[in-house]
Amino acid sequence: MRTVRAFYTLLSRLLILCIGLFILGIPEETLEHQIISSGVVPADDIPGIVKFVQTCLTMDPASRPSADDLFGNEWVEPGYAS
Repeated sequence: MRTVRAFYTLLSRLLILCIGLFILGIPEETLEHQIISSGVVPADDIPGIVKFVQTCLTMDPASRPSADDLFGNEWVEPGYAS
C-alpha cells in the first residue's frame, strides 16, 4: 500500500510539474535544472528522476511505457523513492 501511495504521490508531482510547464511556457532551463532548483528531490536522486520523467513524457504513445511499466521502474520501487 505504501508503494502505491508513493507512486501516486510521484505521479501527482509530475502532473503538477507538467501543468506548470505548459501554463508558464516551456522553460529555457533543462529538466534537470528545473528539478535541482525546485529543491524537492535529493541530489543523489536527480539522475534517476530526470530519466524517469523523460520516460513518462515520451511523445510517441507507441514508445511510451504503460503505467504498469512505469510502476515497475527502479525509481519507484520500495526503498528507492520515499
